Formats: sequence, C-alpha cells, structure tokens
Amino acid sequence: MLIKNIATAAVATVLAISSGAVNAEARSKHVTFKHIKSKNILMQSGAHYQATMPPFAYIQFCVRHRGACSNISGRLAMSGANSVKLTSRLQGQLASINRRVNSRMRAISDKGADKWAVGGRSGDCEDFAMTKRALLIAAGWPSRALSLTVVKTSWGEGHAVLSVRTSSGTMVLDNLARNIKPLASVPYRIVSMQGSSALSWTRRGDI
Repeated sequence: MLIKNIATAAVATVLAISSGAVNAEARSKHVTFKHIKSKNILMQSGAHYQATMPPFAYIQFCVRHRGACSNISGRLAMSGANSVKLTSRLQGQLASINRRVNSRMRAISDKGADKWAVGGRSGDCEDFAMTKRALLIAAGWPSRALSLTVVKTSWGEGHAVLSVRTSSGTMVLDNLARNIKPLASVPYRIVSMQGSSALSWTRRGDI
C-alpha cells in the first residue's frame, strides 16, 4: 500500500510539472513574505513561506480528475495578475455560491483515509471548498484567483476554506460561516495554500 501511495504521488507530480502547473518559482528553496506578496499570492504578514507539496489527498484527487486541476483562464476582468476585478454583481455571486453550498451539503468528517471530492450531498471542509471552487470556475472565474487554503482555527483544529483574490482584497468562503469575509477578519492561521496554479502550494515555515 505504501509503494502504491508513493507511486501515485510521483505520477501526480510528474503530470503537474509536465503541464506547467508547478513552475520553477514554486520549486524554489525558500520564498519570503515580501516576494510572495509581490506575486499577488495572499499570505499573512510577518510569516515566512516556502514551496511545498500539495496535501496528499489533493494530489490523489488530481490523479483521478486531471482536468479539474488544470489552469483555467476564465472570462472575468482582472485587476492584476491573479486577482479578479470585484463588482457588486460578482460579490453577490461569491456570497450566493457560499450560501448555496453551505446549505445543500451536510458537513461530515472523513472516516478512515482522507479523500477530497467535488459535489455530493455531504463532505468534509475541503469538499465544501473544492465544490465552491468548481462552481466559480464554471461561472467564469479564473482558477489562478481561487486558492484552496489549509488553516488552523483559533480553537486549534485543522480546517480548509476557499480564498478568492479580488481587487478589494482576499475573500474567504467558509462552510463554518454564512457570509464571506476578508481574510484579515477570519479567526484562522494559514498553514498552506495554493498559488496561481493548482499544484503549486506554499507552506508557513514556522508551522
């Protein structure tokens, strides 16, 4: 089983590199907050981040659904390299998708091995985030503005949300909150998150 898991991770990594999903910058030895901020990757001030592998369950998802891990350009106006120009209509769309998924999916914890998925009637926190990301991409949002984000709550639990980079700042879509909120106002600490491509992730160096 261990050999099979290692092989699966290796295949996913090769696919990501060959398709350009993991670029040279994402594979660099160390990335500082200043450098990340200049590239429009949202992070929390005062922390240092370094390139890391995506969560293993996400790599497995990408092996099963390669198309869902491709970079999608979308059709919305951009305010920068990786952020969407936020209008009142688009803000309403973010809020609507967050409420819709939160109300239609039942929150449950994975039993046994962690498995990330899109859609369904129930799921863990990462399944909520993945589903919202898929719906926004289907609505024309570019994938590079939508980052799956692994966090630690103020009460010490691991959690996952969807972070959306916009001209008005980074907004968080969370299955624990009915309303979308700015990243700065959520009671979470970022552990790791997607960059501008699906398999390019960074991780806090002090976690």
